[in-house]
This record gives sequence, C-alpha cells and structure tokens, in this order.
Amino acid sequence: MQDWSTLVQFAAFVDDPALENSQSVVDRQVRHNLLRAREALGEVAYQQAWMTGTQLRLSDVVALATHLAHPQPPQEELPSAELTPREWEVLALISQGHPDRRVARLLGISPGTASKHVSNLLGKLGLRNRVELARWAIEHAL
Repeated sequence: MQDWSTLVQFAAFVDDPALENSQSVVDRQVRHNLLRAREALGEVAYQQAWMTGTQLRLSDVVALATHLAHPQPPQEELPSAELTPREWEVLALISQGHPDRRVARLLGISPGTASKHVSNLLGKLGLRNRVELARWAIEHAL
C-alpha cells in the first residue's frame, strides 16, 4: 500500500467503533495498515488525512475507493491543496535562506510560530531538514 493518506481518509469516513475490538481477519488487517500508515506518514500528516476523511461526502468516498482499486502510476505533484497560504509564504522565505527569526520578523509572527510552520512543512512534504525544504522549493520554482 503506497497511498497511505487515501487509506486513512477512507478509514476515517467509515470510522467504525467496532473495528478496534473486532477479531476478524479483515479488521485486523485494516488496523495493521492504519498503524503502518501512521508510521509512514508521521503523526501530523496522519491526523490531517484523518480529519479530511471525516469531512468527506459519499461521492468523495466513491472516488477514493476507485483510486484504491485502480491506483495511478506515481506522479510528482505540488501539494498546493495541503499547504496553507502562510506555509507557502514561510516556504518562499526559507528557500531564500532566511532563518526562523527573520521569517518571523518579515511575516509579523513569533519565532516559535515560524518554527512551527517549518516543522509542519517538513512533515507535509516528507522532508527531514531546512536544506531539503529549501531545495524542494527551488526545484519547484517557488
């Protein structure tokens, strides 16, 4: 399973309380896959996928199920829908080499908030440090 986010969204839509205690083979596999998804995505991305899933409509779920049944070959996409406007601003400043304190001053936010935005960006983009974050931004012409 490579599309962990879709799996988590689907499970959140269904959100069957009996799943936790069920001993059926299928339910045990679902629980196992959700644990793997949490590990693969990280806690922040997992929680975001779960929240998205709780807000889906039935037509969205049908599209997700179709996607799970017929996965498309991986394509690199910009996660524009997943980043907030403020995160895009922080990302642009990070790609210019500004430290958190300078980002905070330029955006009129606290250094702690700037640092939190950087952490969120790292989690959402699956990167490990500011250098990778800046490189990602530059490679995607931001």
